[in-house]
Amino acid sequence: MKSVLKYQIWFFVVLVFPGLTGASKTELEAVDVEVVVKGYSTINEWKMISKEATGRLNLDKENGGLRGLRLQLPVKSLKSGTSAMERDAYRALKAEEFPEIFFSLSEIQTRETTGLITRFEAVGELTLAGVKRIVPVNATSQNMDEKLVIKGNTQIKLSNFEVTPPSAMFGLIKSGDEVSVEFQMVF
Repeated sequence: MKSVLKYQIWFFVVLVFPGLTGASKTELEAVDVEVVVKGYSTINEWKMISKEATGRLNLDKENGGLRGLRLQLPVKSLKSGTSAMERDAYRALKAEEFPEIFFSLSEIQTRETTGLITRFEAVGELTLAGVKRIVPVNATSQNMDEKLVIKGNTQIKLSNFEVTPPSAMFGLIKSGDEVSVEFQMVF
């Protein structure tokens, strides 16, 4: 099943980016990346958005497909529209000591393919606040306007990364431990 996805991605790249197929290994840099982190607190739901992340897709022509996917996110690029919330989030995520969040794909398992849309489950290494953990990611890849669009999401517990959820007003307002992370990468 893994090889099916590898060949589909390579086939897509050959069709859309024919000039790139001469090399045995190809690295594509995302032209657009958006990351949305959503959570809840004792009083409301919240979200932070970054459009400053970078992404790379590594393809291997000789082996017929995907070699890797990396996402790098500057912590301080996450914005909520509220400076106090951003300050508390950056402090909780230890942004001064660990200014970047990283995700690196480890394994892909294909679930369903329809045309050029593939839904799959992936497993990768997420590094948050200096702590590395393996996390599952649900994702899709599809051809949209001659571009490859990869969308994914995962749920994580901040405590699994040794992050204490932010609080405000002397602990009266507390963020929940579970957050949802969604991303979209366009190549």
